[in-house]
Amino acid sequence: MFVIKVLLTTPTTPTERMKRIVDASEGFIYLVSSIGVTGARASVSGKVQSLLKDIKEATDKPVAVGFGISKPEHVKQVL
Repeated sequence: MFVIKVLLTTPTTPTERMKRIVDASEGFIYLVSSIGVTGARASVSGKVQSLLKDIKEATDKPVAVGFGISKPEHVKQVL
């Protein structure tokens, strides 16, 4: 059995904790894009871009963004 450890970081995760999560994750980092319950959103939080920048400065691991990404416009905003 092959197991990798993928940890989540969120908009409310403090920077130092995010860095520890990035270091401990294997394979990729999962960025939760919104606060609250999962489901469709009208838009993606403007904070996602700055969170992605912070994560990418801390690692070269791929980052998956999810929770509330439900429209092509959301994907464009994240990219």
